Amino acid sequence: MVMAVVQLTTFYIVLLFYGVQGLVPGLYCGDTNCYDVLGVTRDSEKSEISKSYRRLAIKYHPDRYKGADAEEKFREIATAYETLKNEDERSDYDYMLDHPEEYYYHYYQFYRRRMAPQVDVRIVIGAVIAIISIVQYVSWYQSYHSAISYALQQARYRTQVSIIQVTSNYVVLAVTRLKLLLRKLVYFLMTESYASQD
Repeated sequence: MVMAVVQLTTFYIVLLFYGVQGLVPGLYCGDTNCYDVLGVTRDSEKSEISKSYRRLAIKYHPDRYKGADAEEKFREIATAYETLKNEDERSDYDYMLDHPEEYYYHYYQFYRRRMAPQVDVRIVIGAVIAIISIVQYVSWYQSYHSAISYALQQARYRTQVSIIQVTSNYVVLAVTRLKLLLRKLVYFLMTESYASQD
């Protein structure tokens, strides 16, 4: 009940200050209608809007137009074109003109379009993970090689490294012999099973 009264009060305040047109300062073209700024109607095609923008931009460009409000006028024309050239933003603007009572929704739509990320979040997360992984790999690779070079330079560690290397060679040799024995066993079992089937 209280929420409905607050919303109704807000609606009447908005209507009182901004009129029935639905124009809200700070959103889109502010207090002026974007269609009126460009001199087009709501039914105008995108090409008509672009032609009107180019014509007005040339006419009111600060280098050519020497009025006191040249920069402000040019900025207003550019803002109107930016609003109307994008179909999604244009439909939001038309909705704002048609429904002036949804004051907070207009702010939400306006800032959602302006502040929303334009790149898929999954791509950003994947790129960040890939970069972190590459940095970690390079860091570990450098620390591993610096530790090995340090161990090879020190006499007390050099003997331990050579012992570890010899024992690892024995382990590799033992694993290789074990694999060879397993292959021979598998071969023997397979030939026996074929011989028993005959």
